[in-house]
Amino acid sequence: MKRSIKTFVSISLILAWLVMGATPVLATNEAMLDLLKELKDNGTITQEQYKALKNSALADEEKATAEQREVIKDQVQEQVVEKEVQEQVKKQVEEVTKDYPEITTKGKFEVKSKDGKWKWRLGGRLQFDGAYYDNDNSDLKSGAEVRRARLYVAGTLWRVWDFKFQYDFTDSGAAGIRDAYVQYTGFDRTWLRVGNFKQPFSLEEMTSTRFITFMERSLANAVEAGRFLGIGARTYGKKWTAETGFFGNDVTGDDPGSYAVVARGTFAPIHEKTRVAHLGASLEYRDTGDDDTLRIRQRPESHVTDVRLIDTDTFDADAFTNIAIEAAGVYGPFYVQGEYINSWVNRSGPNPDVDFYGWYAQGSWFLTGESKNYQFKKAVFGNIKPTRNVGQGWGAWEVAFRYSILDLTDKDIGGGTEENITLGLNWYLNPNMRLTANLIKVLDVDGGPNDGAKPGIAQMRAQVIW
Repeated sequence: MKRSIKTFVSISLILAWLVMGATPVLATNEAMLDLLKELKDNGTITQEQYKALKNSALADEEKATAEQREVIKDQVQEQVVEKEVQEQVKKQVEEVTKDYPEITTKGKFEVKSKDGKWKWRLGGRLQFDGAYYDNDNSDLKSGAEVRRARLYVAGTLWRVWDFKFQYDFTDSGAAGIRDAYVQYTGFDRTWLRVGNFKQPFSLEEMTSTRFITFMERSLANAVEAGRFLGIGARTYGKKWTAETGFFGNDVTGDDPGSYAVVARGTFAPIHEKTRVAHLGASLEYRDTGDDDTLRIRQRPESHVTDVRLIDTDTFDADAFTNIAIEAAGVYGPFYVQGEYINSWVNRSGPNPDVDFYGWYAQGSWFLTGESKNYQFKKAVFGNIKPTRNVGQGWGAWEVAFRYSILDLTDKDIGGGTEENITLGLNWYLNPNMRLTANLIKVLDVDGGPNDGAKPGIAQMRAQVIW
């Protein structure tokens, strides 16, 4: 009687298990078969009962497997349909937006067409300076200023025509116009440009003020060229670049009749990301025009003051010829650069011809391991991109040193000679923001209106570019 009750209970539990397992899995059926075998072996169920229950379990497994296959098949079909719908939607979106422009806002604001024929970019820079002067026989006045506040729009029209217009709001009227030109780029590795732009002269002058190592260019920059109205061309090879142009007066029209022929060539046998060897030379010949006069003067590598420690004052000059010899190198985080510049001035009548010269040598070291960004096709140095921006790291830190000299004294012209040394520290928070500190010591001013002056200068700059 007890055996019958036990058998009844066991079979009831097994049947309940089979009934409740509406969708059994393979592991569950394997456990059921093991239990049935054990019940048969210990005599709880008979051989006939074991076979009947086993067949029932196997039938349920086959049924469940078939149902699972149907479920999986339905899921796959749903995924296929969903993918087809997504592809159709994607094609419809592409068709609708095929003429929509692409907009870039990361680090710059640029809008361009999908085919690359049209492009517009809006950019600019803000530079805020403060300077303290430790006067020594000079009349420098400490203070602060907005050094530059520029906006520009640049773009491409019909793929091969570029343009740029840049205005500096620290000046007014025509004096605020900087770059204003149209450029043709349809030739292989060559462009032609017409408008108001920089004459191709000197590595230091051609490098943008956004990217120069120190707050101001060196003393020698006083005899370098600037922006004038003209026409020019530039080309390059695997290791060299060449640029030339013919220029008239500046955009303000202050030099009527003035014109110049300018050329610059560079050779860079090494121009890798972290290794650069650069050599170059520039030549400028300029006729002074209707005024037949010239004046060369220079601030002490600080712009907050308006005082020039050396100054030739205005003197008669028919024409002048400037040359510049430049060299630069990059090896990992280390960088060096230097230039020698000479100006020969032709004068009429009994006044003798004169010549002036200046040179500088500078170098820097990135404490955080970055390298100076050499742009080979333009033969200049460009923006620094920190390995880790502030927020993810310390940004990029650069320490720098410079020595410079400018001699504006020759024969009857007593403009004076100045020598400076400068220590610099640059903190690049990210590619768009930079803080700079410069300590300048005027070693000597010999002659000129500030003979004997030896002031010290501490200055800082906050810069934002986009």
